[in-house]
Amino acid sequence: MHRTTRQMALCGILVLALPMLAGCPDPQGRQLTGSGMDMFAPLTMRVHPLSRIVVPQPAAATATATEPAAGKAGAGDGEDSPELEARIEFTDQFGDITKGVGIAHLSLYEHALALPGNKGAKVGSWDVDLTTPADNKSRWDWVTRTYLFRFGLSDPRFAVIGSRYVLSATMTFPNATQLQADTVVTVVTGK
Repeated sequence: MHRTTRQMALCGILVLALPMLAGCPDPQGRQLTGSGMDMFAPLTMRVHPLSRIVVPQPAAATATATEPAAGKAGAGDGEDSPELEARIEFTDQFGDITKGVGIAHLSLYEHALALPGNKGAKVGSWDVDLTTPADNKSRWDWVTRTYLFRFGLSDPRFAVIGSRYVLSATMTFPNATQLQADTVVTVVTGK
């Protein structure tokens, strides 16, 4: 009887361990690729939902939905100007957040519901180099696990709370492949 119990336990262990020995397929049905660090290369990109345009709160007054706060007309004077906070997130073939190396191109468009992609006129664009370790590290936000880009906006229209814009991001990697993503960002008060 003791021997039968031991045999049953051994069979149970083998049955449970067999999938681990054989390897489990990707649950989403994709063929996993890569043999080295390329396994963890970015496969998808999104403009993170935390992206926004921030208007600093005035000390004595608040902005209304139709007019900018006094002194907040976007003169480009640093702390008093609206600021685009763009966050980009990459995921690898396993669906895990990862880093990327390349040139990020960000564009901001007026929000236009009647146009394809809701993109109206372009109101700003920036190129950011993420090819050096120092540049890459300086833009990485380890709390959100995103790349954070901050750009001052001097036009008064960016100080209208509740306004919406389309933020488009394209990442070009050293091998010339690209990832692209868009999202709608809203003007909010903060800081």
